[in-house]
Amino acid sequence: MKAYVAVSPNKIAFQERNMPVAGEGQVVIKVAAVGVCQTDLDVLEGKRTEKDWQPPRVLGHEISGVVYQTGKGVENVKAGQHVVVNPVISCGDCFYCKKGTLGCVNGRLIGGSTDGGMQEYLCIPAKNAVPVPDSIPFEVAAIIEPFACVLTAFRKVTIMPGDTVVVAGPGIGGLCFTQLSKSCGAKVILLGTRDERLNLGKKLGADVTVNINKEKALDVVLSETNGFGADVFFEASGNGSVIDDAMNMTRGSGSIVAYGIPFGLIGFDLQKLILKDQAIISGAGPWQTFEEAVKLIDEGKVVLSDFVTHIRSMNEIEDVISMVKTRQSNLIKAVVKW
Repeated sequence: MKAYVAVSPNKIAFQERNMPVAGEGQVVIKVAAVGVCQTDLDVLEGKRTEKDWQPPRVLGHEISGVVYQTGKGVENVKAGQHVVVNPVISCGDCFYCKKGTLGCVNGRLIGGSTDGGMQEYLCIPAKNAVPVPDSIPFEVAAIIEPFACVLTAFRKVTIMPGDTVVVAGPGIGGLCFTQLSKSCGAKVILLGTRDERLNLGKKLGADVTVNINKEKALDVVLSETNGFGADVFFEASGNGSVIDDAMNMTRGSGSIVAYGIPFGLIGFDLQKLILKDQAIISGAGPWQTFEEAVKLIDEGKVVLSDFVTHIRSMNEIEDVISMVKTRQSNLIKAVVKW
């Protein structure tokens, strides 16, 4: 079978590999589509310091496909069924797994610490294959993974009808937070720097959009909330300096959800956080949210199709990676298909 492998930092090579065979409790997936994201670039560029994350590695953790083969004892999926791959492989026996939380001490990430989806066939534990309706296109199913990550963070706060929510960063994460918050009956204020992304956010439910290069976000938020600030602030930009701004835009006893991952250490005014009785909450990983994510998409309560702006064939992967790396202006999500 064909595989595209990160063979050394910043170098991808095509390889022929043996077909995998499903063992007990495993399935082989015929890969249909793979989303490309920053994690793939980090692995390719050798930015991850963990030993198991180093090249050579088949990239890709946002994966959809069809069950090709099932091993002994597999009951949750069957051959021919459309699935999305939960890339977090957990052992089920360690301290964290027994607690039912992230942090498995023996955990692996498909496309990170073990080979991913940029190959024609992929063998995974059957529990990591999540059924999806055939009506969801493969390119959309592939990006259910980042939406499932958003759900993990979103479920850590409670949003009531009439609340005001601020979302910073109109990428996939921020646009998903926008839709979820709107579905709870909240007023949503979306902050960003790209007008085309902000316009998409308005289409998906944002009540107010703010280009922070043209307007002062704090002034707009306070004006929209009678001077009190938002009930919940979702930081989805990955810009660590936003946390301090978020405290100014969030009301007393409000919540700030840190979702975007910044590089390096950040600083903020801890005294202000304490005196305003605010909470900073983090959320990461598609932990136990895949089934709910599939259901919300199937019911049309969250739309992901608008995010897939570029679909390319797998043999164009180097061009796609360059596109993601340079942050092409009209790119939201690129998906490669076999």
